[in-house]
Amino acid sequence: MKSAASGLVCIIFLITSCASGTHISTSKNAHESTDFQNIAVYSEFPEKYEELGIVTGECSLRFTAQQDVNAALKAMKKHAAILGANAVVIKDINGTSKLSVLGQLSRASSGKLITGIAIIEE
Repeated sequence: MKSAASGLVCIIFLITSCASGTHISTSKNAHESTDFQNIAVYSEFPEKYEELGIVTGECSLRFTAQQDVNAALKAMKKHAAILGANAVVIKDINGTSKLSVLGQLSRASSGKLITGIAIIEE
């Protein structure tokens, strides 16, 4: 019975480890939050924009690297939306690695960390 419970905890632990993000406002102006699903993604700054802040998204433990990137990007867009952005400019995409420990269970994982700038494109 104990091994079945440990197995269930392990499965839950593996499934739930994933996307998170952060944001730091650098704008002097307050903006209403936006819908993260409508945020555009750029590799370069548009001609006219207002910078709102620095945003990150991180994810590990998906089945493919692309799934990690997609989940990290979604987390980053959610944090950009909190700042009121309608777009983000990707500054960096890095691989990550970490060791997670839960009781007697431990897991090494790798993933993706995306850093960007939240903006309002004018």
